[in-house]
Amino acid sequence: MSKSMIAVVLDASGSMGHLKVETISALNKLISEQQAVPGEALFTLAQFSDPTAYKLIRDAVPLATIKPITPDDYNPSGYTALVDAMGKTIDDVGRKLAAMPEAERPDKVVFVVMTDGHENASREYRHDQVMEKVKHQTEKYGWQFLFLGAGPDAIQQGGAVGIGAAAAMSYNASQTGVHKAIASTSDVLRSYRSGASASVSYSNSHRSDNS
Repeated sequence: MSKSMIAVVLDASGSMGHLKVETISALNKLISEQQAVPGEALFTLAQFSDPTAYKLIRDAVPLATIKPITPDDYNPSGYTALVDAMGKTIDDVGRKLAAMPEAERPDKVVFVVMTDGHENASREYRHDQVMEKVKHQTEKYGWQFLFLGAGPDAIQQGGAVGIGAAAAMSYNASQTGVHKAIASTSDVLRSYRSGASASVSYSNSHRSDNS
């Protein structure tokens, strides 16, 4: 039975404040749904805003034992250091996996990025550096990447950090939109983790639901 690592990089900039409750609720539903998928999994959740506010809310926690996300965990404020957050989380997950005995290492790694805005505050990483990291982890280790962006240019945003169009999707930055986007992502994760699909991508049905 396969073992997975799910890493979510979540926008916690100020513009997400009005969606705080819905984002927490949708994430907890995703966690619950993934707990029902056969196989072991680890779960990492990183939130980002200002460059100094990056935080690992859940750090490689076994999915079966994870505690729900609470309002104390997720506190939107500040700007959008998206590129820094992606670089830091890729590096952190990579180090943790490298330190594990090979027999215990997850054979499937999925990296999910969700943002409602554009990069405007990163200091440590550049787009091209993160793009190279995504390429390296994808080609050498088979990592899978998903990108959710509010507004019509999510595919372009994902492409700017090396995530292909099939794995990027726009969503509406509304209460219903957040739930639909995360529900679609949970569906994609379920399909990949269960072996029903060989890679992650959003279907036309997912895109229709989130249009």
